[in-house]
Amino acid sequence: MPQVFKPPVRPVALVAAAFAVATSLAAIAQAPGKDELWDVTMKMEMAGMPMAMPPRTNRVCVEKGNDEALVPKGRDNCVISNAKRTGNKYTFNVACTGKDPMSGSGEFTYSSDGYDGKMQMKGTAEGQPFDMMQTVTGKRVGTCTSTVKADVARANAQIAQGNQQVAEMCRQSLVSLNWQMYEPTGPCADKRADFCPAVSKVAATAREPAGYTAARKDTMLADAMGKCGQDFGAVTAAACAKGVETRDWAFVGSGSCDAEVRTAGEANCKGRSFTGMDRGVVPLCSRYASLVRGQPAATATAAPTPAKAPDPVQEGVNALKKLLPF
Repeated sequence: MPQVFKPPVRPVALVAAAFAVATSLAAIAQAPGKDELWDVTMKMEMAGMPMAMPPRTNRVCVEKGNDEALVPKGRDNCVISNAKRTGNKYTFNVACTGKDPMSGSGEFTYSSDGYDGKMQMKGTAEGQPFDMMQTVTGKRVGTCTSTVKADVARANAQIAQGNQQVAEMCRQSLVSLNWQMYEPTGPCADKRADFCPAVSKVAATAREPAGYTAARKDTMLADAMGKCGQDFGAVTAAACAKGVETRDWAFVGSGSCDAEVRTAGEANCKGRSFTGMDRGVVPLCSRYASLVRGQPAATATAAPTPAKAPDPVQEGVNALKKLLPF
């Protein structure tokens, strides 16, 4: 049975990687001078391919005294070794690691206004071996003004700005206990160790009514405590107990302490006339009336504000009139 040729996967990507190596070598090997404009052409032939891929040309502006900054970044994981310049010849070895590892050697010959070179590269692409030869030709075509330094400075500034934005986002997420941002794939994953201690700190303040109210309003405390293996129910019970102890009936009647409402409501609301009731106890008794009538408990999320907000005291009075004997 005749053998069927199966070309390596993604040959174009390999060409791009090899081209990056070739043009990098061209920039490194040239002597310092005015900014110079070069046309760099590479042609690749791969063993087993019925025909060579068409030549590819890039125009490169070589900046005086800054050759290292001109190195194309197509493959950051390629290392050149055993580089040697003898007369007008430059020889080297190259090895690239990563997803498509490759290695090889090359030789460049330079003239006053150009160079020619060859590189032999072998490796694997997605598990398939390849063997390719690249020929590279560079020709000086004029002068230019390189923007590499400005481009690098701009890129570094953008990276720094991005890092600052991420840092601020993580800081705000730590304050709000936004656990999604600290998941293993989240933008704050590298600061994951800071999250649960921050949750514990907020949870400690939430054992008091004021701290609990602030935490429910401004943070994702319940979910965050669950993610950290902490008991949000215990925090709620402590805050509600403190609310009863301090007679903070506005907090107790807010919808988070219904067990305490039923107990405290029996003692402070049931059978009492509104005429002699302290206004401070109205939130408790209003909630108690709703519970004993079997109405659904109010949710912690505030409903949309109507054009004219109702008077909570009057609402409590209306509810009590339906329940209490007065």
